[in-house]
Amino acid sequence: MANIDEAEAFIEPIWVDDLDDLTSEDEPDMFAFVRENIDLEQLSRVASLVRPGFADKLPSVGDPIRGSFNILYPLHFEDGMRWLAKVPINGVPGKWDQLSADAMVSEVNTMRLLNRETTIPLPEVFWFSSTTENDVKCPYILLSFISGMPLYDVWFGHRLSGVDMETTHERRMRALRDIGEAMSQLGKFSFNSSGFLKFDEEGDPSSVGQSRCLDHQEMLDRLDKREDDSDDLVYVEAPAFEDAQQQYNFFLDLHLSTEPCVRGVSLLLKELIKWIPEPTNEKPFVLAHPDFDIQNFLVSEDGQLLGIIDWDGVCCSPRSYGNEAYPGWLTRDWDPMMYGYNESMGEGEEPVGCWEDSPKTLQRYRIAYDEIMSEFCERDAGINLTKISLITQNLMIAAGDPMCRLGIVDNILEKISLALELAVPLNFLDLDEAFADDSITDEVRATLERGMKKLFQDAR
Repeated sequence: MANIDEAEAFIEPIWVDDLDDLTSEDEPDMFAFVRENIDLEQLSRVASLVRPGFADKLPSVGDPIRGSFNILYPLHFEDGMRWLAKVPINGVPGKWDQLSADAMVSEVNTMRLLNRETTIPLPEVFWFSSTTENDVKCPYILLSFISGMPLYDVWFGHRLSGVDMETTHERRMRALRDIGEAMSQLGKFSFNSSGFLKFDEEGDPSSVGQSRCLDHQEMLDRLDKREDDSDDLVYVEAPAFEDAQQQYNFFLDLHLSTEPCVRGVSLLLKELIKWIPEPTNEKPFVLAHPDFDIQNFLVSEDGQLLGIIDWDGVCCSPRSYGNEAYPGWLTRDWDPMMYGYNESMGEGEEPVGCWEDSPKTLQRYRIAYDEIMSEFCERDAGINLTKISLITQNLMIAAGDPMCRLGIVDNILEKISLALELAVPLNFLDLDEAFADDSITDEVRATLERGMKKLFQDAR
């Protein structure tokens, strides 16, 4: 299929249920500009023209559903068929730019590639426009619905719906196996550099180019300086890297501060990143899901994988946190800022936020997922990419999100101290100061090296 802005694809859609669960009335409307700008009548008209035999039968447009970075409009046809229109949060004139347009084109063509060459269950793309200069007045993608339950509801079925723990475990294992099989199929798409896929006129990958990344540091800086009262997301263009270390260090280099404590933790983090092992017998970058977390999986009641959604930002990543990595919800215990488990939750007390598994339970399912991936992926003799992703995923989070950085680095230092059985544990504040004033000793560097290698070796 040609790589064109207005795509021609007519594929029978799948259904989706319970999408209203994604909407929260209490959250601020981050999509106000989109809601004010979009022409819903024209959106309905486009959908009717795209679907064969429905040119004069406009679908109704349902209430919008807010995601993290996109607003979703259900489209209801008179015969009961439903589609979904996805519009990005910055999809209005003045906010939409060429980088975002390129990201959408790559997303659409990558989804088509995966639908064509894998059995991964993901939405079909019927039509899209990557410009605000259209009748709808917003960029959009028309997608099929996918029927299913949010994986979160099944994963925590013993908490949310009274399912016994044995049944919940069986459903979890089925979901993990299906997810592992799906992710393993991404391994066939490997490249020599990171970034968005670019496509030729036949719809086949032709090269890899720059990618679009959310700049958490810049958004924090704007809030601190009170220069911008808007809630706009800030994206930055990342070049196509040929070295995995450059990918990890991109935001650390982009925002290397002169403030001592901030500079110190950044340099300390770069020292830890230095020891990430990467395979040397294959291309270093691989296609991976851009947000490999629990909210993007739809399953049946018994855990069968029915759909993987939210491919916005899909690109080629270093193999060390690529398609063979653990699902994000299995590595949360290494990120203190995000992990909310406590003993009362383990005893069944309902949390203020979301349910969490205990560290012991997470380790149990990491071991299970590693065994699943060993069945589907050929393993490098010296590197288990699944196991090491427990660490690499969190290092990447720390590098990109300053809110999570201190907690993750401190946690890793604590684990190094335990792994090496150090008589005097590594102290985060001391190391931060030493890196900030360039007084770090070769002995400490050697300890960090030994510690990281030990963590990668024993990761579970």
